[in-house]
Amino acid sequence: MYTALISPRYADRIETAAREAGGFVARGLMARHPAQPDTANWFYALLPDQAPEDPEVVPYPADAVIHALEAERERYRAMARQHPDTLWQEAIRALDDLLGRLHQQAPECPRHPMAQTA
Repeated sequence: MYTALISPRYADRIETAAREAGGFVARGLMARHPAQPDTANWFYALLPDQAPEDPEVVPYPADAVIHALEAERERYRAMARQHPDTLWQEAIRALDDLLGRLHQQAPECPRHPMAQTA
């Protein structure tokens, strides 16, 4: 497994295989392509096998993906405190699931405590 930023087109092609292999495509979180800062529609992903030689796939450090997911989770927690409804709790649980998959598939990454969401 490897972590990457991927284009929307690549996400369409790989998402099912990624999920079946225990990975993910975090479609709700847009990222900027490192070489094209004006492009903000790429996705964080945990993908099976090895990174292909493909311009639509940019290998990205796992700790950077963890940081992005955790930052978004903290933002959702703040929103949940302001607007306590199940929508934010569901979003937090979804991010916890992605973080759990990432830690399970990439054990060399530092483990961060999972949030208590309910």
